[in-house]
Amino acid sequence: MFEAFDSDSITVPSCNAHNTDKNLDDQAVIAFFMQGLYYVLARGSVSPNSLRAMVASFEKVAETRGIDLRPLIEGHDDLSFPMSHIESAQVIKAWIRQLTAAICWSAVGNHVPDVDWAAAPLFSPNFHLGDDPRTLDEAADEIQRVRWLIASESRAAVHWWRGWSAYPKAYPPDIYRFELSFLPGRYLVDPNSRNQFLLRHWFYGEFSWSVLVDGSADLKTSLQRFVRDS
Repeated sequence: MFEAFDSDSITVPSCNAHNTDKNLDDQAVIAFFMQGLYYVLARGSVSPNSLRAMVASFEKVAETRGIDLRPLIEGHDDLSFPMSHIESAQVIKAWIRQLTAAICWSAVGNHVPDVDWAAAPLFSPNFHLGDDPRTLDEAADEIQRVRWLIASESRAAVHWWRGWSAYPKAYPPDIYRFELSFLPGRYLVDPNSRNQFLLRHWFYGEFSWSVLVDGSADLKTSLQRFVRDS
């Protein structure tokens, strides 16, 4: 993702087997984002840095299997614009959750055992992860569901704190950045869990993925302290 840029990285420990799997997933996820970015490019709205990233990753996108463009709606040529599609939606979901866990580790300095990362709810308003095109009614239901999720997030996240970056050479913010909302009392998604927070990732200035993390008081406090001091 950052190979076209002179930036450092946020690194966390991982076993060799996990690193191997992640390298393969990295390539698939980047190809997935790039397919979507090609469509954005057709609208003429990508940043110069995003264009550099596209050029640098062209061969990877061409070589990655299981990634293509598919229409969201079937049977309506005027509405059948292409969307980035990945054969295994679990790859992108697991990758986003793993990235979220790594960011938390980078702040607290150790593994966070009290979070069930595999079960963390997440969503993106920018991607359709289903296997087949939708009918018009199904697409309308999906769009309504995404609108409800966006509205729910907006109500809960009364303030977004800007996340940190690699040091000393930071990531280009229009390639990747993240932000956190610590969900004050009356805006908690679940009033019975006061340790929830939202972490929202932004890729290439276009695509967002939000993850709801249900952790411990120590984790939430550590992140609040870290983000305010960074």
